Amino acid sequence: MALYTNLALALISVARWSRGMILALGASVYSFDGEHASDILAGIAASAAVSISGIPFAGPVAFSRVAQLEGKLVSNPSLSDLKESDLDLVVAGTKDGVLMVESEAKSLTEKQMLDAVKEGHKSLSPILKAITALKKAVGTVEEKAPELSKSFLDLEKASEKKYGKSVIEAFKIETKPERSEKLQGILKLMMEDNASKIESEECSKKDIDTIFDKLQYKLLRASLIKGDARIDKRDSKTIRPIEIETGVLPSRVHGSALFTRGETQSLMSVVIGTEQDAQKADSIYGNTQERFMLQYNFPGFSVGEVKRVGAVGRREIGHAKLAMRALTPVMPSLEEFDYTIKVISDITQSNGSSSMATVCGGCVAMMHAGIPLKSPVAGIAMGLIKEGEDYVILSDILGDEDHLGDMDFKVAGTKEGITALQMDIKITSLTFEIMEKALAQAQEGRLHILEKMIEVQPSVGKLSEYAPRTETIKINPLKIRDVIGKGGAVIQKISAESQATINIEDDGTISISGTNPDYISSAKEMIKAITAEAEAGKVYEGTVVSIKDFGAFIRFFEAQEGLVHISNILPNGEHLVNVEDALEEGQKVKVYFSGVDNKGRSKLSMSYVEQSSGELLPGYDKVDERKERSGGRDNRGGSRGGYNRDNRGGSRDSRGGSRGGYNRDNRGGSRDSRGGSRGGYNRDDRGGSRGRDDRNGGRRDNRSDDRNDRGSQSRDSRPTRNSKLSRTQPAQDGFLKKLKKALK
Repeated sequence: MALYTNLALALISVARWSRGMILALGASVYSFDGEHASDILAGIAASAAVSISGIPFAGPVAFSRVAQLEGKLVSNPSLSDLKESDLDLVVAGTKDGVLMVESEAKSLTEKQMLDAVKEGHKSLSPILKAITALKKAVGTVEEKAPELSKSFLDLEKASEKKYGKSVIEAFKIETKPERSEKLQGILKLMMEDNASKIESEECSKKDIDTIFDKLQYKLLRASLIKGDARIDKRDSKTIRPIEIETGVLPSRVHGSALFTRGETQSLMSVVIGTEQDAQKADSIYGNTQERFMLQYNFPGFSVGEVKRVGAVGRREIGHAKLAMRALTPVMPSLEEFDYTIKVISDITQSNGSSSMATVCGGCVAMMHAGIPLKSPVAGIAMGLIKEGEDYVILSDILGDEDHLGDMDFKVAGTKEGITALQMDIKITSLTFEIMEKALAQAQEGRLHILEKMIEVQPSVGKLSEYAPRTETIKINPLKIRDVIGKGGAVIQKISAESQATINIEDDGTISISGTNPDYISSAKEMIKAITAEAEAGKVYEGTVVSIKDFGAFIRFFEAQEGLVHISNILPNGEHLVNVEDALEEGQKVKVYFSGVDNKGRSKLSMSYVEQSSGELLPGYDKVDERKERSGGRDNRGGSRGGYNRDNRGGSRDSRGGSRGGYNRDNRGGSRDSRGGSRGGYNRDDRGGSRGRDDRNGGRRDNRSDDRNDRGSQSRDSRPTRNSKLSRTQPAQDGFLKKLKKALK
């Protein structure tokens, strides 16, 4: 099985003390293949470790994951499968039934979810058999749980007889603060009545606490099984009164809602940010970027407690994760809503199901903020009281019903189906019959809550004026470097001047965000000016940015650059020896843009453009500025003749002159238009000079020495290049004068 490429180990630490034991169980991942989640293996390893430890255990327990791909259920899917799946369901259970369910789904029906749970439980069988075989092989002898003493049982029986009626009366008080106060009064009385026994160590304060908890457990459950009214006078299916308000916080908060259900209340706030506000994390699964975040806060005052405000606890993390799973399937895609979203839930009052209040309130707050959710989502917590074969399913449970009941089953979803499930039970297993009835009853309650939510927020609201706006444009990926600039100088300048936030993807997608539409427009225009591409067949004014031997680079159309080849500078393509004779850096010229070559380089020409007016001259449409490099030396003229070790013939016409015969002892020929020639050559004799100018037109120093003369031409007879025009090319004089006059 592919899962074996991962390795998870579980270690147990047990601290024994006189009246019981403390169990610490930890699982560590030592190998991860990147394709299969490690959480299932960690759960299996933990169950196996407890099974062979000898600790009293009603297991073993096994874990499995189920996905739904193209309508088919798949057990233990890969991470790649989960990305395409409509369902991510984790099931834990024994051979007798299900113990725990955790899932996220794309609005699947109750039947689909139940079938998936059954499939997950079915796949547990081989794992349970393997753990049982391991336990047998190890030969573990399981310890027996200590039996309760006779004195403890007698005290429990006497307490029920003496305080039972008071506890029943306390459970008739509907409001939580008054009910809690009444129950605490009964506990205090029990402590006082048994003070002498505590002092003589016949029992302890912990024993009294335990007996009081068992008394509440027994009496409340018996009342509900009989069909009596619940603590707050509801029947098993009735939902507590719901009140919803939107826009309860100042407008600087982009969206807000106050969701109240009975004595549970959540103040929801929503803020919208840009892509740069996304939460980045580096985990075992790689680098992730969260565009949707949900934070759940549970302050002590919400339950009337004084407690230290410290690190985030498991409750806060777990409830936030559950609410996120419920809302994620209805979140808009990045194409529909390219923002980062953060939802904050502050529980101001709690008496059961605060996580589901977070789901309901979060949905309403996001719709109020203008976030286009695919569908509203509501959540409800279901409970169970089971005694033998008798049971009752409770909708929208209170805190006491959760604490004293057998099940906490949270169901969230849309009108069409379920988006999240979370179930944990306190009995050894749950039958599929009970689960099916619980899902059906949860659907009724969910639809009722959705109606209340839609009454208050029937549609998606408008985006807050203080929320950032985002627009997306697409540019040529080759232009990205132009937008960023050297060291980010260009993009930083755009952001500073426009007050917009800019994010660039590798494919050329640019997101521009700002709190003011004018900021976005300003940044967009700047980017368009930089990335706009010239239209082929038109004349543009440009600036000479650099000069090379083979031509000049011209910046035109804002930031676009291209080369005007030396052969395309003079009118009608006349021959030019030195680019510096016609152009200089910083000079303004008019160029004809005929498009780009297969490497994306701009093709420019000046030969058929009237420089004074910018009008095209006859013949422009027959010019392909940089002539194809075929045959000769890159259009620098001529060709090379035959070659062997003894001879190189041929000519290089446009560069002037030719190379004569060649052997290891002699190089003849001349290079007329470049000035001078190379004379005979051997390993001991290099004469002559090369009168070649530098880029600024200055003459290079004579490089001759006392060896044999190197040229067939004398220094005096070679044309110099320190003048504006070559003396050997008088025909160019007229053309250059006309060109300079036009450029001026």
